[in-house]
Amino acid sequence: MPNGGSGYFLYTVWNDKMCRSVSFMWKTSQQKDISLADYYNDDDLPRFAEIGRERPDLRDKFFAYYGATLEAGELTKREKALIGLAVAHAIPCAYCIDSFAQTCLEAGVSTAQMVEAIHVAAGIRGGATLIHGLQTLNAVDKVSM
Repeated sequence: MPNGGSGYFLYTVWNDKMCRSVSFMWKTSQQKDISLADYYNDDDLPRFAEIGRERPDLRDKFFAYYGATLEAGELTKREKALIGLAVAHAIPCAYCIDSFAQTCLEAGVSTAQMVEAIHVAAGIRGGATLIHGLQTLNAVDKVSM
């Protein structure tokens, strides 16, 4: 871990209205606590467009593409919101979690449905970790031959 860090914790709290990443703690070798609140600022999400300050052309192209991916097509906006929420948890992206939790609520997704989608993402992430364990077995088998 960087700077001799000892670990981290990230957890999510659910209530009737919102999914919210609440806490992140990193202990460095100097025993300084660095909180998620120090890194993720709730005020940044509404400022996302400022990312184009130096290259508005690239920001505009990205926003056009991003917006198009969330429009109804073969999948409804509601289905895409659930996919976005699940992916946000899998990658993990606190800003995306906040944004897609709100989008899900606006699309009429229940808390139970959001939690179920998150469990699907967790299952896939866990399965991917386990299947890559075969790489370890393959490496061990090569060395053991």
